[in-house]
Amino acid sequence: MSKRRTLTPGIIISVVMGFTLILTAVLIMMLNANGPKTAPDTSDVSSSVSVSSEDSSVTSSTDSSLSSSTESQSGTSSSAPSVSSNNSTTSSEYDIPSYTGLPYADDDPFKDNTPAGERVCYLTFDDGPCAKTDTILKILAENDIKATFFVVGTMSTGRIVDIYNAGHAIGLHTGTHDLNSIYKSPTAFLNDLKSISDTVYKKTGIRTNLTRFPGGSTTARNKLGTNGLETVKETMQEHGYTYFDWNIDSGDTHSKSPSKEYVMNQIKKNLLDSNGNVKRDKVTLLMHDIKGVTVEALPDIIKLFKQYGFTFKTLDAGAPTFKFC
Repeated sequence: MSKRRTLTPGIIISVVMGFTLILTAVLIMMLNANGPKTAPDTSDVSSSVSVSSEDSSVTSSTDSSLSSSTESQSGTSSSAPSVSSNNSTTSSEYDIPSYTGLPYADDDPFKDNTPAGERVCYLTFDDGPCAKTDTILKILAENDIKATFFVVGTMSTGRIVDIYNAGHAIGLHTGTHDLNSIYKSPTAFLNDLKSISDTVYKKTGIRTNLTRFPGGSTTARNKLGTNGLETVKETMQEHGYTYFDWNIDSGDTHSKSPSKEYVMNQIKKNLLDSNGNVKRDKVTLLMHDIKGVTVEALPDIIKLFKQYGFTFKTLDAGAPTFKFC
């Protein structure tokens, strides 16, 4: 007969310790299989919070200054409208409506109302004045014609007095005509416009309300963005200014040295239809008094419009603006 084994305290302790070791080993294996126990990764959450905070700061900063996206548009091609983020920005975010740097313009200092149905040509000269302006003034005086000169502050501004004393209208074509600088932002453009307004005022004592965007309003839109241009236009209007594009380009800047024949053909094809009939009764003609070909062609240009029954007037706030934008 076998002897029954008695469970002594030592045996019980050994069994418990054995089970404990086995259980510990199992737990260690399970932990290794699931990876080390670490704190939760909050990097994605932190990144998300950081972006949201940045968006918030950008939004608030546009209430006091222009965003960098506006400034980056200074290199935007003038061949197509800008599609940058500036186009999605409302004008109220530019902090421009309260802009007071631009002086208020006089109320039509060159008022010259045009009767309906009359054939009228508005001769306009951009980018001067310069020495060639003297010859243009002489030609206009010989023909008893008044024109409009959109002057630039970096040119021979002393001649602004000669233009004004001869009875011609003076328009603002910015202080520098530096497209990358003036179209950097709405504020940059308005400050530059103020500069030439002050120059004209010092020379003549009047605040002309006639303006023209360098390159035309299409270039202004391409550079500033749609909403940037709207901001400028609204501010100008609040201060009494109006802007003018044109409906016939003389072509005097289409190349470095265009011929007189080229300029005359450009004007004729835009003035007359295929049958030689006048197709527009109101013409704002773009020319540049810094171009020699303009001086050369001007007598023939005047003869052409007289031939078709046009009179010549200066631009005023009530004249056709032919605005591109």
